[in-house]
Amino acid sequence: MADLLIENSVSEYRVALVDEQKPYELSLMRGVAHWVESINMARVIRLAPEFDGAFLDLGGGVEGFMTRRHAPRERGAPVPARLDGGIHEGQSVPVQLMVPPSEQGKSWTVSADLHRKGRYITLIPSQAGLSFDDEGADKRAQARLSEALAPILKACGVRVHAPAFLVDDDVVLSEASRLLGQLRAIRAAGSGVRILLPGPDLLRRSLRDAPVGLGAIRCSDRATLAEAMSLTKTWPDLEPLLLCDMGDGALFERYGVEDALDEIAKGEIALPSGGRISFEDTRAAMVIDVDAGAACTGRSVARVARMVNLEAATAIALLLRRANIGGLVLVDFIDMAKHDDREAVLSALDAGFKADPAPIRRSKINHHGVLSITRKRTGLSVRDQMVAKSVSLPKLENSCMICCGAPNGRLLWTNGPGRCIWPPRRRWRRNCGRGSGLHCWPSAPPGP
Repeated sequence: MADLLIENSVSEYRVALVDEQKPYELSLMRGVAHWVESINMARVIRLAPEFDGAFLDLGGGVEGFMTRRHAPRERGAPVPARLDGGIHEGQSVPVQLMVPPSEQGKSWTVSADLHRKGRYITLIPSQAGLSFDDEGADKRAQARLSEALAPILKACGVRVHAPAFLVDDDVVLSEASRLLGQLRAIRAAGSGVRILLPGPDLLRRSLRDAPVGLGAIRCSDRATLAEAMSLTKTWPDLEPLLLCDMGDGALFERYGVEDALDEIAKGEIALPSGGRISFEDTRAAMVIDVDAGAACTGRSVARVARMVNLEAATAIALLLRRANIGGLVLVDFIDMAKHDDREAVLSALDAGFKADPAPIRRSKINHHGVLSITRKRTGLSVRDQMVAKSVSLPKLENSCMICCGAPNGRLLWTNGPGRCIWPPRRRWRRNCGRGSGLHCWPSAPPGP
């Protein structure tokens, strides 16, 4: 049974999913990661039919790129055959920031299909009807939820997540109503390039996306526990799992997370047999090399190659998920002469990929011993965030010059002077005073 670890470390949260004392998913949030899932009012600056998309101004010289598949469309309508039929240069479009650029100078990937994701449901404006993550769930429960969500379905499509079956229908409907209110506020936002809604911080996101069946949610200190408890008031299935784990030593050290982070930073992982894998980023791909190392002692070459490659396959599958490595990955295995050995390594890779929620494709091992893997990129990798990779962030003229873009600053859009979409939780809220309707918060706002 997996546990979720939440550590407050030097003014930032770090999160890990661990199973049997082994971390298999790590999350950091530094710089650009704070902006993922935020909603911005953008302006179309150029249609790019050669790329089947359009470039948008997100403010402050930062560009976003929107593909035809992510272009605005009416509810239930198919993806437009041509992008220029639905948008034009100079048009204001609310977009969601999805994937940050991999390096400075590139564009954010954005979408005009503004998904509002909660723990129990996701609202999808471009779709109609109801769908379930687990279509094999109890049919009576599905029918009950379908009836409860009928008013929401009149406005947009709904995707129901597995945790929805663990709580009362009133809890699910309350979340749906809150998310629908956000969508309506965004639609009424008018024009003008600016931030409409910030993305969730790491604590909120990790609790929102926590998988079903957790053993416990372990917080490193009482302050973190108190913040988590305030968030889970709307997610009651998580409340019984929260606890403060202040044992001997730091939380991440006791569960092996620090060692895993050290391996990611170093770019080298030792294998049980004495072999090792080393990995390095290039502009085109992540390159992984498998080395026999000390495993050669007293064994035949063929036996060593099979043994080390099998261990490496398992370690590589874990590494991709643990470090959130996306895009193209090239693996140079030790040469294997036997077909059965190569197939065994491929089977070990496939077994490791089964638990990974990200879509993954792989090739076969070619005659040079090289295999290619593509894993969907969902943001900056843990390694990129550890080295504070610099990419463009929206900095807008009509936003607060004190906190915009600062690591601990957040922006909250309002629908009028002094009227926030969500009631403020703290009395020390202060207005920017620039007539923009944006408020400054020393820490995370209530958020989506």
